[in-house]
Amino acid sequence: MKTDKVCKVFGIGLHRTGTTTLEKVLEQLGYNVCPHMLGYRLMKDWYEDNYSSIIELAQNYDGFQDSPWCHPGLYKVLDREYPTSKFILTVRDPERWFSSLEYLVTKMYSSLYYASFMPKDLIDKKSLQDARGARRFLGYNNMYYGKAFNFNVEKAQDLIDNKATAINTYLKHNKDAIHYFRDKPRRLLVINWEAGDGWDKVCSFLGRPIPKKWLRTLPMPWQNKRPNNF
Repeated sequence: MKTDKVCKVFGIGLHRTGTTTLEKVLEQLGYNVCPHMLGYRLMKDWYEDNYSSIIELAQNYDGFQDSPWCHPGLYKVLDREYPTSKFILTVRDPERWFSSLEYLVTKMYSSLYYASFMPKDLIDKKSLQDARGARRFLGYNNMYYGKAFNFNVEKAQDLIDNKATAINTYLKHNKDAIHYFRDKPRRLLVINWEAGDGWDKVCSFLGRPIPKKWLRTLPMPWQNKRPNNF
């Protein structure tokens, strides 16, 4: 079923800024959130500036986060297509953001490396699944980092070697998004889960009540978190 353009909410914070947490928050608020794997399948379309398939997918949902919705510059296309939609920019300290990104990339490439030399009959099902995910991740990386960050990530060390470029790109993405919506302040919310932003700020922006189950303590349903980080 296609959704009304009025109710769409796009998460445009880059990966590792609490995007999975945003997904769970939107779900708690009743939004029909686009499954992230459906979005990943459109990575090539985004890479080639073919936005028709992205817009077509967006017709079927009213909540979005992760790829390709968060990719630099795509919010301009989404804004033109859905002029009454709202955008949430998740942010965090840039050093902590990079540390989290490095953790993810290293983990995924380790899975790929592990599966590259181990006999298949000695690899358990979970490891095989991780390896398949890592191979898909490698393909996405070549497109995502090549276009958004202007460097390729063939191995985890490539990201580490380009730390300064990555952080500058991250900061520029945030700055550009804020500047783009400067005359539309009611349509952009900048949120930092680590700084204590929570239900009150999100619900006020979206015009929705805080879910009853969270009224007493107001915790955020943080997701995809690693020890002492996310």
